[in-house]
Amino acid sequence: MAYVLLTRPTAATTTAVQSPQTLPIVLRPHAVTVAGPGTLEASTSLNLTVAAGLSGRIAAIASVGDRVSAGDQLASLDPTAFERSLKLAQFDLERVQAQLRSLESSQAQAQASAAQQRASAEATLATAQRTAETKAEDLALVQNLRGLGAESDEALRNAQVANTDASQAAATAASDLEALKNTLALQAAARQNDLTNSQLSVAQADLDVEEAEADLASLTVSAPFGGVVSQVNVVVGTGVNDATNLLTLIDDSSLSLIVQIDETQVGTVKKGQSATATLDALPGQVFSGTVTSVSPVARLESNIAIFDVVITLPNPDLLLRPGMTAEAEIAVKEVAESLTVPSQALVTGPRGSSITVMTEGGTTESRPVEVIETVGFQSVVTGDFTGATQVVIPSGVAVVGQGQATGGQGATQLGLPGAAGGNFGFGGAGGGFPGGGGGGFPGGGGGFPGGGGGQR
Repeated sequence: MAYVLLTRPTAATTTAVQSPQTLPIVLRPHAVTVAGPGTLEASTSLNLTVAAGLSGRIAAIASVGDRVSAGDQLASLDPTAFERSLKLAQFDLERVQAQLRSLESSQAQAQASAAQQRASAEATLATAQRTAETKAEDLALVQNLRGLGAESDEALRNAQVANTDASQAAATAASDLEALKNTLALQAAARQNDLTNSQLSVAQADLDVEEAEADLASLTVSAPFGGVVSQVNVVVGTGVNDATNLLTLIDDSSLSLIVQIDETQVGTVKKGQSATATLDALPGQVFSGTVTSVSPVARLESNIAIFDVVITLPNPDLLLRPGMTAEAEIAVKEVAESLTVPSQALVTGPRGSSITVMTEGGTTESRPVEVIETVGFQSVVTGDFTGATQVVIPSGVAVVGQGQATGGQGATQLGLPGAAGGNFGFGGAGGGFPGGGGGGFPGGGGGFPGGGGGQR
């Protein structure tokens, strides 16, 4: 028996000396963002009730989802009881007005009678006073004549009696006039009091009519702003008062996104910063907004300190709805010109970081840079790139993509797994490391270690 030893031919191994690579410099804007999950809420939400002091039964009520404009009717009360109250108030007003007119007429007559009584008393007093004056003059004359012996004692006595009677009559008339004045004053005060009370009754009845009219006009609950009815708590026929929450109206023309930001990042978030939001419910769409408030106090979420940040999102197309969840990105720092390079291209020393660039003259030189952000295998830097055309990438650093150092959102994926057209084991088209198509190292059509033709 013969044995044949079969051997597999070995491939020739060639070690290539890798030379530094270069990437063209393209400067672009870049934003450093802070991200967090959040939930949408209505920026304006109002619970509506009937007018103060009203109570009754619901005659009409809006439905959940009704979209209204400012001034549109949302609910109304049954007007039957209010219409009856208005009629009763009007009847009462007419009654007290009639009473006032009657009182005014009777008081006018009483005032005329009082004036006549006073005039008569004043005339009586005047007559009595004139009589007393005459009798006094007669007495003086008789006394003079008696002194001359021309009058008798009887005539003197008669003159004295007449003078006394006239004086007493004048005094009595004066007393009667004063008493009449007091009586008339008391009567006038009583009449004025009755008149005032009657006028107050009319004024109160007039107010009752106004209130009844106002109540009747206030039976309708109108929308104070445009929006949509989000909740209804009563049905037609329900008895309500001014403490009953009828429904909730929200203004969804703009919504508030309450975003949870970790305590390690909240220090960079400020009111007025721009932000964007994406939602699983609306894939492929990005909504822009502005930070309107940052909570000064943290709350614990699974024993982690979280700060609530409010982002106001305009909602002109009404695509956003309260209760939806979203992922927000807040631009906490923006630079006009930045460069994205593989992180391994950075040289870090005591004085900071730097990169090697190739100038327009073909020479290389080190340029100091400031690292703005590091994402995966890439770093975003700023610096003075005047006269520089390319970034020098050290040998052995994987460069994936179009071979262009860029900045901002359009940065080519440099040195990241899963990019198209990769090499050195960093994934091929349609797949990342490990495995995928498009030629990975060291196998042909497959990535390392899986895929078509890859090393086992």
